[in-house]
Amino acid sequence: MLVDLRAREADVGRFHQMLGDPTVPSHPESWLIYGTGQTTEVAIAFGAGGAEPVTDHLGDTTVSALSATSLRLPEERMIRAEGVIHAAAWQNGLVQEQVETILVRYG
Repeated sequence: MLVDLRAREADVGRFHQMLGDPTVPSHPESWLIYGTGQTTEVAIAFGAGGAEPVTDHLGDTTVSALSATSLRLPEERMIRAEGVIHAAAWQNGLVQEQVETILVRYG
């Protein structure tokens, strides 16, 4: 198990290197549409029984709102989509409408 944990730690390290420095500003034309209102794992609690996921309703079942908004984009470029499920976001009417509105600006 320890070998696997070390391998996963290395994977996470490579992933964070790929993402780059989080303090570097995003491209000025970046937009974010993020889901919220769905049960999403947001932390891990360690107790006598071992590790347990901590959940809340501030995410899209996959990404927590805190993680999504950590890009620190301007408020007007972060669109909250209540009730959107991550895997089905592309089918959501609000998400489709927002994407179209964004794209029309650059048309």
